[in-house]
Amino acid sequence: MIKAIVLLALVGVAIAGPGEMKKMLKKKINKWNWDSKCWGKENLLNQMAGEKAAMDQCSGQTGVATTLPSSVYPVRRLMQAYPGVFASQPMQTNQFASYQPWGQVHHLGKRSIDQGKLIEMAEDVQDFKETWHNAISNLTCVLSKMGYLTTSGDINVSMFQTQFWNKINIGATLAGSDPEWRNMLVTRWTDCYDISQAMPASALLRMMPMMEDKNVQTCRNMVFFKCAMKVKTECCAAAQLHDMLTSFHGPINVDWTQIGLPADKYEMSAMGAMVHMASASPVEKFVHGFFRSDGSDL
Repeated sequence: MIKAIVLLALVGVAIAGPGEMKKMLKKKINKWNWDSKCWGKENLLNQMAGEKAAMDQCSGQTGVATTLPSSVYPVRRLMQAYPGVFASQPMQTNQFASYQPWGQVHHLGKRSIDQGKLIEMAEDVQDFKETWHNAISNLTCVLSKMGYLTTSGDINVSMFQTQFWNKINIGATLAGSDPEWRNMLVTRWTDCYDISQAMPASALLRMMPMMEDKNVQTCRNMVFFKCAMKVKTECCAAAQLHDMLTSFHGPINVDWTQIGLPADKYEMSAMGAMVHMASASPVEKFVHGFFRSDGSDL
């Protein structure tokens, strides 16, 4: 078993390449450090354990990783749309290996289409859609098990407004004990939900063209989670910038609104950091960049 794991790891390195693997590992480490700083290692480990438990439950359920309906299979669509092309050599949609790539050439309009190439392309499209469909189905199952979705498949808004805070140790977070920071994050998560619900169905389906079953609800959920993850990152960044500011300068009792900065201390810290970076001299930027470098840009 260990040999198999090592072999798979080596195959992964060979496919991705050492450079890409290093980038992936760096991204993984940065994400771990970021979340640990914002939410605390204890909460992060509990979250990961919950994900693992949900995945184990979903992988053991039959019918979770479903296949696409036969009506949307590309090969079947081709055979129905161009019966003349396939009439001389009948072929079932699951008998892809039996075709001859040098097979008969048929004319559709002014273009010559090789039957084998048509089926090969349709098979690739079908595989891609099935992989996408199965991934979304399993992700939906995991999100449901973890309470992020309701039984009807909608976003569980109360999870992001109240339940989430009851499931974690707020004291272990960077700013979760501050009602001002919690209110900022909850308000923006609620905005994300309102945005996802307000989008027209036609626009949602254009954003996710591979959603063959026209599941608008799934599209709305994906829009919400994309927005919610972005908001979570921004709020965590604001909390860390505020922590940096107060750690470096100590508590500052100043009415920042008098110089055009936000009244909210976290928003003020984020904007203040951007102003500070923009106003730094070329020498300051060079020296700061040297000491904050990871070595790859020197």
